[in-house]
Parts: sequence; structure tokens; C-alpha cells
Amino acid sequence: MVCDLTTPQGGDDTGPTALELAIMALADCAVTIFADVCKQSKIELVKVEAVAEAEKPPDSPILSGVTIKTTVSAKARKELLEASWRRTEANCPVLSIFKEPIPLKVEFEVIPIQPSSYTTHTATPRSPRTKEQRASHTHTVVKHT
Repeated sequence: MVCDLTTPQGGDDTGPTALELAIMALADCAVTIFADVCKQSKIELVKVEAVAEAEKPPDSPILSGVTIKTTVSAKARKELLEASWRRTEANCPVLSIFKEPIPLKVEFEVIPIQPSSYTTHTATPRSPRTKEQRASHTHTVVKHT
């Protein structure tokens, strides 16, 4: 997996940004946990789709909101599916990261190196992402069939 920044942000646009990847992880975790909860409850899923949309002001590194829209087709009553979704929300670790602040400890260490061991790295240009790929941080779709 290659993460990158967009070209205007100084990257080569060769992969999702770390923020896009976090939103993808959120949608994927919700669908995966929901499918597992349904399996444990003997609910036969036909289709599950989660779309995660993130809002971020252009001049801020902080998200102002995230919405997950989930659509489900299953051989089960609506009330049973809603109860399964509540269990999903209670058990999805990535969802918990977004919902509740958690303590974060950052450790940063600089290891000095000798000037003779400095090397120059050059990046190999790759194809720029499509318009759809660039917009993926605001619209991520994860399907489970």
C-alpha cells in the first residue's frame, strides 16, 4: 500500500492520503463487523454497502464531520437489522476511534547519522490519480456481498 499526498500538497498523487485511508478503514470496519454480527445472528445478508463521507475545511487538518450511510438487503426484519447495526457500532474498533477521543502517546526520536552516510533519493513519477480517486477522501464505498 502506497500512501501519498496530492500534487498540490507536494506529493506525486500515487495513492490515497493517510486521511483517505482512515475514512476507507472506517467504512470497511463497519461493513465487516456488521457482516460478522449478522452471521452470528443467523441473518442472511444479500448486500451491504457503506459510504463514508468526510467533511474537512480546506485550510484545516481536522475533519469537521464524518457520515456513514449504510444500505442493507437481507432476509430479516428491519428491527433485527437495526439491532445488529447497534451491536456493530458498539463493537467496531475503528468506529470507536472516530466517536470517542482516545489517549494518544507520541514518541519521537532522532537518531543522528554521520554526514558521509547521507544519500540522495529521487522519486519515480507515477500516473496521477483520476478525479474519482482524488475525491475518495470524501466518498468511500465499501461493499460486502
